[in-house]
Amino acid sequence: MVEKHPDWFIRNKDGAIPNRGGMPGFSDRFSPTCQFTSYYSDFIPKVIQEVITRYPIDAVYSNGWPGTNATVCYCQACQKIGDPTTRAYKEAYLKRAKELWTALLKDSAAPQGVQQRAQAMLTFYGPAEGKQ
Repeated sequence: MVEKHPDWFIRNKDGAIPNRGGMPGFSDRFSPTCQFTSYYSDFIPKVIQEVITRYPIDAVYSNGWPGTNATVCYCQACQKIGDPTTRAYKEAYLKRAKELWTALLKDSAAPQGVQQRAQAMLTFYGPAEGKQ
């Protein structure tokens, strides 16, 4: 996937994609993706939509859906935001997570479990700015 969509992946300061191999629970075959890329805004929602329209599922589990702990990333999308160690970047990260959760809530075809998780996150962290 890195060869086909290199822009989707988190980058170290030197531009390299970090290898999670050797960390408990992570394979060296997988690399973390950045939530500021189209991986989260376009690709994953399409995958979820395909699954929920083909199968009668109750929920979708994603260990990689954006959380609230800002990941330090130096990909091109993050470079536009600024230094990933600053408070401004962390605020942008949380704002983006809220936007992605809000998008899940707008998908009326999403299973109730998906909508409940998104709503719980927004209830705890507050709605995305301008998306109330």
